[in-house]
Amino acid sequence: MERRPAKKDVLTRSVIAQRFHDLCRMAGLNVVQVAQTLHVTERTVYAWFSGDRAVPYSAYKLMRVLCRFEIGRASFR
Repeated sequence: MERRPAKKDVLTRSVIAQRFHDLCRMAGLNVVQVAQTLHVTERTVYAWFSGDRAVPYSAYKLMRVLCRFEIGRASFR
């Protein structure tokens, strides 16, 4: 029987939440704008910022791209 991967512990989730919040601020986006950009509710964004819910990898990655930390491969230029 295959086991499911363990959920991230609270400390890891809070560190990622803080980084995500910092990325959103660096991108110049408030909660409403983040929610609209990622097509989620404001309540979801607040849950991510507080660490109550884990930030999805795709949302975190998109914020890194918006802050120009990751642009993509050379073929995208």
